[in-house]
Amino acid sequence: VTFNLLHADLMQQLFGAEIAIGQYFLEYVNVDAEKSLMERNLRRVLAGEVFSFEHYLTLEGQGLKCLVAIYCPIRDENGQILGVSFFAYDASKPKSAQALLQAGEYRYRKLVEDSNLIFLQLNGQGEILYLNRFGCEFFEYDLAEVVGKKFEAALVPNVASSRCDLKKMFPLVLRRQFSGTRRRTCELLTHSKKRVWVEWSYHWAAEPDQSGATLIAAGMDVTRAMQVRMEERRGFQRRKWQEIMNEAITGKLPSEEFTKLARTYRIPLAYPMLCLLMRPGSTDLTESNAWFEEKMQRQMDSLVDWLQDYGTGMVWRTADGICMVLPLPDGDSPGRDAWMRQKTNQIVQQAMLYTPEICWRCGASLASDRTVTLAEVYFQARSALIFGPTMLGLHTKYYWRDLGSYQLLVRDIQAESTGRFIEEQLGPLLKLDNSDSQRELLNTLRELGSFDSEEKIARRLHIHRMTVRYRKAALEKLLDCDRNAGRVVMNLGSAVRLR
Repeated sequence: VTFNLLHADLMQQLFGAEIAIGQYFLEYVNVDAEKSLMERNLRRVLAGEVFSFEHYLTLEGQGLKCLVAIYCPIRDENGQILGVSFFAYDASKPKSAQALLQAGEYRYRKLVEDSNLIFLQLNGQGEILYLNRFGCEFFEYDLAEVVGKKFEAALVPNVASSRCDLKKMFPLVLRRQFSGTRRRTCELLTHSKKRVWVEWSYHWAAEPDQSGATLIAAGMDVTRAMQVRMEERRGFQRRKWQEIMNEAITGKLPSEEFTKLARTYRIPLAYPMLCLLMRPGSTDLTESNAWFEEKMQRQMDSLVDWLQDYGTGMVWRTADGICMVLPLPDGDSPGRDAWMRQKTNQIVQQAMLYTPEICWRCGASLASDRTVTLAEVYFQARSALIFGPTMLGLHTKYYWRDLGSYQLLVRDIQAESTGRFIEEQLGPLLKLDNSDSQRELLNTLRELGSFDSEEKIARRLHIHRMTVRYRKAALEKLLDCDRNAGRVVMNLGSAVRLR
């Protein structure tokens, strides 16, 4: 054996062997299995093979060691094999560094793939290069579906909840390849078109091959927090609008001050306008008491927000229900009236679709110019809603214009003279002790004001024709009047409706 000093030191370090020239090669190793392996390796080299292998040894006090051995034959000038050349070196440190690198890569991949954060990589054109597993699950895509797609085409909605155009804003981010890290919260769309909010931390990074820069972003789902914040902001705006509008419809707020506040808080009002007042007429909900009232209030608040998004006007809660003010299209009065009825039908239908368990009734009025105040047009819509069922019959929509001459009665309905008129016309009937008889006679008197035949009135009241005749006679006797006299008919009909 011939060897250099480094080889002798390595054998001493690994095996504790003192080697010398002329010593038998296999005396390096004191384990039979290792000797058998070396013998096989020597035979392979003497057969003309060149090879190398990694040999792992556990040495006392030194831990795991990696020995890289290289075997090759020694040949003379004729190519005949004369012996074996054996090279060895300690590769423990490089192997340890490689293992640490592999472990680091594994931990990094676990961090990126298994974390509850969204990791995204875009190129300079906004195309998605990478999206981690959580990001794919969050946006409801497979990786193959989004790689290569434009970020704004796949994930950005056309219009945000704040009404800004995100598709126009996003390219501005790509144009400015800034240094450092920036943060931004933006609204995005999942594959199922659900709106979500993500808080991004992002920066530009140069590619190793100098081919350009990519945008690296880490995102966190903040949808719930943003929804709560938006609800709080919307709730504040709704309460402020409600406060201003309710003061305006009661006449407590001067016109000049109302105009200033409307401009400050961006209240959408314009003339000519349509005023709608809606409130529940009947409900399929069978619950009652506090729980029912709370549920009804939540339904109405939710409907206010929904109608605000549906229409282009102003919606708020009043003591009488939900009020909605919409701008009217320019045009003549017949055209406006047709538009009012069409728009009222649409809104009532939408409200019933949104809350199918509630039957909404609506009163509507028009304000052609600023000479009609908000308080006046609200009074008209409220009057149509309250007195329409009595004066026009049971419907879901009532229009101030349809009240006709009854508008004059409605305006003075709270006056003391109105109460005296009702008392003069219906006093004996209202003083009846039997409430059932009073109700039957009042219903009959109301129907007699329609001037329909006894047969039609009997069908509407679900009674016999002779019962109508009997009740008519009883009313004439009780009220001491002639029901066939035109003036009597008008007075009694007006009194019943005013009541």
